[in-house]
Amino acid sequence: MINFEKFLTKSYIFEITPTTVGFYKYLAIVFGLFILTALILIVKSKRKEEIWKNLYVKIINLLLFGGAFGLILIFFRYEGIPYLGSRLFLLILLLSLTFWTMTIVWYRFKILPYKIKEHQKRKAFEKYLP
Repeated sequence: MINFEKFLTKSYIFEITPTTVGFYKYLAIVFGLFILTALILIVKSKRKEEIWKNLYVKIINLLLFGGAFGLILIFFRYEGIPYLGSRLFLLILLLSLTFWTMTIVWYRFKILPYKIKEHQKRKAFEKYLP
């Protein structure tokens, strides 16, 4: 059973060498799936239009960075390396991934529709050029 009150205590987050047992094996699987998903998206993005490739690149970068850095942090935790295996770095990673995801969602729903409209107008204009 996960106790969420424990997650908010200062001593729990800033513990220098936390235990190596816990749900971190499952986090390693999740971070591995991030990398696998990024590799699948790399293959799929080759077939997409140019306007969508920028979004795919943003998502691929997020997944590759999150997966690789997460696996490195899980390795440090498994080896019991002080400070580098602490929960603080994992919390920083999760917060940065959340912020990064929000910027990608903002790009998808605020900026990309505008770029799609411009792209369609330009294609319609260039259709009649010699």
